[in-house]
Amino acid sequence: MTIRVLCLLLTVAFLSALGCRREEQIESYNVPKKAVRQVAPAAAFVQAADRMLAAVLTRSRTFWFFKLTVDRGLVAAQRDKFASFLKSVRFAGSGATDGNQ
Repeated sequence: MTIRVLCLLLTVAFLSALGCRREEQIESYNVPKKAVRQVAPAAAFVQAADRMLAAVLTRSRTFWFFKLTVDRGLVAAQRDKFASFLKSVRFAGSGATDGNQ
């Protein structure tokens, strides 16, 4: 036999032996967890009668988020003031909000 044939036979025998081993079993177990302090969701701080006005202004690749939460009865009165505030926003180094008016 040549060296090549012998190497090929040894390689096939080695790979066959690897494929014949016992399959690993999946094990599962339970780990006790530490008690976690419950935190109230953000919605708990907002009354059911509240409403929100929100806007997102952009400058280049930066986003600026503005939010106003008011009583349901004040939404109409505050909408124009909120819009005026948004129009007054200026970024350092520019005279405008980059078209977000």
